[in-house]
Amino acid sequence: MGKCTWEGCDRPARNEQIARDGQVWADLCNEHAEEIDDILDQESGAILKKWVKAQGGSKKAASRLMGTMGGGR
Repeated sequence: MGKCTWEGCDRPARNEQIARDGQVWADLCNEHAEEIDDILDQESGAILKKWVKAQGGSKKAASRLMGTMGGGR
């Protein structure tokens, strides 16, 4: 079991977050998984901020998206 991918979190990961393409985009501790579940009630800026943090921060999120979108083109 690895650690939570939330930026700055060292708790154990227990909740894989799976994208529509079947790829795991985050693996979160229980607390951060609940926080992601709760974001549907928030405004879009808050949703994006937490989505980026869940992936380990902006550099990791960008790297994942660039890989998903054709190898960084």
